[in-house]
Amino acid sequence: PQQPQQQRDSFLAFGWFDVATCVLDPERNLQFFTRSAQDLLGIEAEDVGKPFARIVLPFDDRKLATDIAAVMIDGVAVERIIRGQSGRWYKRSVFSYLSEGNSTAGIVVSFVDVTENQRAAERLDQLTTRERAVIEEVVAGHSNKVIAFKLAISRRTVEYHRQRAMSKLSVATLAALIRLFMLASLRLFVTTIQE
Repeated sequence: PQQPQQQRDSFLAFGWFDVATCVLDPERNLQFFTRSAQDLLGIEAEDVGKPFARIVLPFDDRKLATDIAAVMIDGVAVERIIRGQSGRWYKRSVFSYLSEGNSTAGIVVSFVDVTENQRAAERLDQLTTRERAVIEEVVAGHSNKVIAFKLAISRRTVEYHRQRAMSKLSVATLAALIRLFMLASLRLFVTTIQE
C-alpha cells in the first residue's frame, strides 16, 4: 500500500487541492486535508490522526457518520446537499479510495460550494407550472409562436407568462435567464440525495 505522503500527493495531483477535501484512514481518523478544507472546516495540523467524528464541522450534517460507515462497508459513494452555519450550501461527497490490492484504504470526504446553484433552483421554484413550461421552452431557443403551438396556448399567453416569469426571477435578458437555468441545472446534476 502507498504511504500517506504518496497518497496525499496522488490526491493533490488529481486536482483536489481547490476542493475542501479530507482523507480518512480505515479507522476514520483524519489522515490529511487540503488548504480549502482547512479554511472551510477550521481544521489544523494538530487534528491529523484524530477521529474525524470528533472534529466539529460548521454544518448541520447528522448523516455524515452514517454515510462514512456505509461507504466503508459497501464502497458506494454518497452525496448530499447540506447547509453550513454560514447559510451557504455545499455538496458533500463521501467515497472510498482503494489500495493497490483493491481493498478500501480509506475514505475521502469533500465539500463543494453550490450556494449559487441552490439559490438559482429556489428562484425557479417560485414559478407556476405554466410559467416554468414557457420559460423552459424559451431557454431551449424556441420562438413564442413555436412555444404557443407546443403548449396549445396563444402567443399572447406565451408572452404574458414569459414576462411574469422573467419579472419573478428578476432577469431582464435572455442571457441572464439562460445563466439562471444553467446554474439551477448544475445544482440538480450534483444533487444525488437531498435532505
